[in-house]
Order: sequence, then C-alpha cells, then structure tokens
Amino acid sequence: MIPIIEAVENDERLSVIKNVLPLIDEIDKAMSEKANDVDYFADAYMKVLGAILSEDDLENLRNYRIIDLKSRESDDPSETPESLDIDFLSKPNADETQANLIDRIVDNLYQVSMITNLNDKDFGNSTGVALEMKYKPMLNLATLKSRGFTESLKDMYQVVFASDLIENIIREAWKDVDINFQYDLPHDTLSETQTAQILANLVSSEIWLKTLSIVNDPRQEQERMDREKNEQIKANMQVLKQTNAFTDGDANANSRTSQEKD
Repeated sequence: MIPIIEAVENDERLSVIKNVLPLIDEIDKAMSEKANDVDYFADAYMKVLGAILSEDDLENLRNYRIIDLKSRESDDPSETPESLDIDFLSKPNADETQANLIDRIVDNLYQVSMITNLNDKDFGNSTGVALEMKYKPMLNLATLKSRGFTESLKDMYQVVFASDLIENIIREAWKDVDINFQYDLPHDTLSETQTAQILANLVSSEIWLKTLSIVNDPRQEQERMDREKNEQIKANMQVLKQTNAFTDGDANANSRTSQEKD
C-alpha cells in the first residue's frame, strides 16, 4: 500500500490566496464598473434642445457627422427664441473615485498577502540591503513553506527507500537526506563578504560559507577548497624537491671539482 503524502501550505491548511480572495473580488468588481462606464460613454444618447429634427436631419447627422442647426422659430414675434442646446446625456463620472479605490485595494492586497509589489515606483531605486528587507516577508513565507515541504519530501523518500526494488540502500537512509532550498533574492555581496571574513576565525568553515549567497552548497564548497589546498601543497612540494635537487647537484659538482684540484 502506497500512502498519500500531503504537502501542507501552513498549519491551518489554507490556500495561499485564501486571505486575499475578498480583495481580488473587489478589484474585479471595480474594474468591471470601469468597463461598464466606458461602454456607457460609447452608447450615450444625444439630446437636442431648442430645435425640431426631421428624419432627414437625423439621417444627415448619422452620415456626415456634422451638426448645423438653428433655434426653433416662434410664430409670436415678441417671444424670445429658445436657445439651442446640443449635448450627450451622461451620468456623473466617478473615474477618480474608482481609481483611488483600486489603488487602495491593490496596496492592501500586497500587505495582506505579504508579497512584494514589484511595480512599486521606489522598488528599482532601493539599495541591496533595502531590497533584502522588502523581500523579508516573502522570505518568511518561503521558509515556512520549505519546512512543511521538507517533511513531505522525507516522507516520500522513506517510502522510496523502503521499496524492495532499490538495492544497496538501507531503509533508514532517508533520515540522512539533507534538503536545502535556494531562494532567488537580491544580496549585498560586499556586506556578505565582510561578514564572512569576520566569522572565518570564529566558526567552522561550513558555517561562514553559508553566509555567502554565491555558495550554493557549503559542504561541497568546503570539499572543493580542501582539494584545491591539497593540490597546491603537492605542487609546492614538487617545486621544493626540484629546487633542492638542483641545489644539491651544484653542491656535489663543486665538491668533486675541489677534490680534483687537490
């Protein structure tokens, strides 16, 4: 029997977008209202006050898209002619209010979800340390996610290593599996280098190597450093041997020459 392995998102087992679904619905509603306003403007009715339009006049307006009208004449000479008014019927415009509402909902959306807004106008001008602080909430979420996912992966490896189809692997080998997650974050390499130099004489090599973001696997990097160090020592010893052999050869030659003279 193969067990079902669950990779939980959090302790509450809630979706990552559960808390922001109402805000997303509000954004969709506001954008829908703005789209309706655009359609309403395109389908607006024209009003003509102070003139009587015949069918031919209306047809000419549609065909030529030119308005050339005059006020309606009155039979009474003493009556003041009615002023001509041509305009579109439109409801009050709330575009600015809707735009402010959308901006506030979007800002609240990023705050509640703890996600960095990459479209922030000040985002591109931030320093490495400031960018790292902006990514801090996302890093906390990723760290929490990695802990739960690590447990799920180890449960999966426990099932795999328990299979009889895999040879030369003990069943308890899953306990020794080291799972590391790499996060694509901006780093201040200068500060990291200075911190690593300070820690070099205080902690083990594997610990201070972890402070460098350019090192993906500290243990593998330590092995590579030890290997390069041993190769350098061998090369130096080889040079010393060649130098000593050359010096000894000159000394022996000089000794033989002096003996022949004697």
